[in-house]
Amino acid sequence: MAMTLLDMGLTQDAFRIDAIDICRTSIRKARAAVYGRHSFRGVSAEEQAKHFDSRPEGQALHEEIRKAVHFKRANLMHCLSATASQYDVIFCRNLLIYLEESASQHLLEAFAALIPPGGLLIVGSAETAKVPANLFTPIRSSFVFGFLRQEPSPTPPPLALALAPAASTAGPAASPTAIAPTRTPRRAPPRTVRRPAVPATNGSRGAPIRSSPPNPAAAAPSGADQELQLCRLELERNPYSDGAYLRLAQWMRSHNRLEEAMECLQKCLYLKPDCREALSVLIQLSDQLGEPQRRRQFQERLARLES
Repeated sequence: MAMTLLDMGLTQDAFRIDAIDICRTSIRKARAAVYGRHSFRGVSAEEQAKHFDSRPEGQALHEEIRKAVHFKRANLMHCLSATASQYDVIFCRNLLIYLEESASQHLLEAFAALIPPGGLLIVGSAETAKVPANLFTPIRSSFVFGFLRQEPSPTPPPLALALAPAASTAGPAASPTAIAPTRTPRRAPPRTVRRPAVPATNGSRGAPIRSSPPNPAAAAPSGADQELQLCRLELERNPYSDGAYLRLAQWMRSHNRLEEAMECLQKCLYLKPDCREALSVLIQLSDQLGEPQRRRQFQERLARLES
């Protein structure tokens, strides 16, 4: 995140990134910011040299980037109630899946109290069903597991009420804590509800003139389009279906949408790391896209599975 924002031309005082974890070892490793060669999948040597220094123990992140992230060891279930900050974006990927329902809802209410309307919450692909619809609106875009914070309801959740006094006594913030500008989502125009037309009659009461029934063959989508619709419907019902991502990738590839096909296959591998079919197709796509380095990585991974 810090590398991206700094590459966009923002200065360090234009944003703030807070990183919280309960594990001391994880915080220590993250603060040291030294990465092994397996951390740089698909990253060229030139890109590495831009932000990292080569050391015997690995690739060390430049100090000015490390200073842009503020690390804190804490338990998210408790520490957020004392936070008076507001965040334009909160990333919480693959944590909610380990929590019981009551705990995950408590945490999501805490996030809602810290995100202004129009701010973003990013979760993992398997966690989208946990996000409450009364607090967040899903972003309707392929492969985006993000949500927009809704306008607060007249009766805010209990945690928002608990945070209100802390926010009012803290005074104005010295600098924004957001890592991206906040945008208020555009409201959709109200939909016009059409009343069904009263059927015409042929002169005798209760005898409507029947029109010809629609031709189902004319309205039915083609086989290819139907497959795309089925994949999307399955992913709406089950966002962590590796089979749906694999079939969607095949559809994208058959329609020459190679980058989208590769993205689908990588999501399939994330959900099913030992999927040989996905790796085989990724090798072929890397060839088509002229990416030999990625091709070698996928080949090595497939070889390890088959050994």
